[in-house]
Amino acid sequence: MSEIPAVQPGAYSFTELFISAISGGEELYLDLMPLLRNVTISSSINQKAMTISMVIFDSAGIFKRYGLKGDELIVATWKTPEYISTTKQREIAFRITNIGGLGYNETSDESVLAIAGVSELGYVQSFTSVDNYFSDNISTAAQKVFDKAKEKAIELDKKFYFDSKNNLTIDETEGTNDFIIPSDTPFDTMDYLASWAKTSPSYSNLFFFYQDLEGYNFKLLDNLFHDVHDISLQERSFNFSGADNARSTITRPDIACKQIISFNQINRSSSFAFAESGAIHNTIATVDYFTKSVERKSLKYVQEDVDPLLSTLPVTDDFLDTFGKESNSTDWLHINKGLPNYIDTSDSHIAKKIYGNVFFNNLIQIRIPGNSDLDIGEGVYLNINEMNTASNKKEADSMLSGKFLIKDLTHSFTATTYYQIINLCRIGDY
Repeated sequence: MSEIPAVQPGAYSFTELFISAISGGEELYLDLMPLLRNVTISSSINQKAMTISMVIFDSAGIFKRYGLKGDELIVATWKTPEYISTTKQREIAFRITNIGGLGYNETSDESVLAIAGVSELGYVQSFTSVDNYFSDNISTAAQKVFDKAKEKAIELDKKFYFDSKNNLTIDETEGTNDFIIPSDTPFDTMDYLASWAKTSPSYSNLFFFYQDLEGYNFKLLDNLFHDVHDISLQERSFNFSGADNARSTITRPDIACKQIISFNQINRSSSFAFAESGAIHNTIATVDYFTKSVERKSLKYVQEDVDPLLSTLPVTDDFLDTFGKESNSTDWLHINKGLPNYIDTSDSHIAKKIYGNVFFNNLIQIRIPGNSDLDIGEGVYLNINEMNTASNKKEADSMLSGKFLIKDLTHSFTATTYYQIINLCRIGDY
C-alpha cells in the first residue's frame, strides 16, 4: 500500500485559523475556518514584519456579538502533506490592525469583512521609540534595539502567543560607531543600522532586517546567497515543462507537488535603467561636519570583479565602457569625524547602491502548490524547459533554470486550498 496521501497538491488549507481574545474577562476562541473566503500571508526580505489579510463572511454577526475591538490575535497553523519527506508545521500569530471593507452579500444574506493584521512583535514595537546615543558595533546595537521592542510587549502586557518565534538572528558587523537614533520605532531604527552596517570581505555590504516563519533576521545578502549555493536542493527542485505539467494528476501527487503552475520573468535586464540612475557607476560625496570638508569617491560596476556565486548584469563590456564610463549620479553622506569612534562607511554605502541593483536584476515569479517547507531567504532550484516548438527535445532554459533565492513569498489560502506565489532572485551567472 502506498504511503503517499491521495490528496491533490494545493487541495488543503490551515490546520487552525482562529481569533484569540479576552472578552468579558474570559478567553475567547473563535474559529474562522467556517467563515473564511480567502487569506494571504506575506513576507519578504525587504519587509520588516509579516502581514496577513483576509476576507470572511460574517453571517452570524460575530464581531458585534463578541465585542471584538480590532486588536485581537489571529493565530494560524498549517502543515502540507508529506509527499516526499517530512514537512514542517508552521505557526504564527498576528494582531488585527484594521477591520474594514464591510459589504453585504445579497445572495447569501451575509456581511463581508476585510481584516488586516501584522505579526505580534511588529504590532507592539509601534508603540515605543528608540531615542538613544550608541557607541557600539552595529550588530550589537541591532540586538539592543530588538530587545527594546520585546520589552515593550512586557510593559503593555501583550504576551507573545509563540514566544520562540520572536528571536533575532544576526550576521556580525565590524567596527564601533558613535551615533544617535532620533526617536524612531525599533523596526524603523533597523533601517538606519542596515544602511551603516559593513563587514569584510563583502561585495555588497547589503544587510536586511526581515521576519520569516521562524523569527527575525539581520542578515547580509552575500551570506544568504552563499547559503543557497552550499545547501542540497534535491528536495527543493520545481519543474515546468509546458503541456507535461497536465500529466501530473492525483495519482502521482509526489510529482505534482513539484510542478510549477505558472511562471513569469519579472525582470531580466534593466541595464539602461541602472546606467541612467547611476547604479552602474556612482559617486558618493562625504560631508564631514568636523573638518568642514567634502570628499568624493566613485565606484564602477565591473563584471569580472563580482563574486561568481552572485547575480551579474547580462551586458557587454562595450556597454559598460560606453554607458558606465562616467559617473552620472552623486549620493551625499553626512558624517562627523570628530566623534571618538568613527568608521568610514563611504565604501560600504556606494557598494550597497550598485550591487543592490545588480543582485536583484534577474527576478522570476512562480506559482506552486502550497509547501510549508519554503520560507524567504532560502533557496530553490528551478528546472524550466525551453518553449521550443521547432524541436521535440526538452532542454532546460539556461536563463530560467538554476538556483534561486526566495526574495518574496505570498501564502494564499481559501478554506480548501493553499498555493504560494514566490518572487525569486537568480543565484550566479547564466
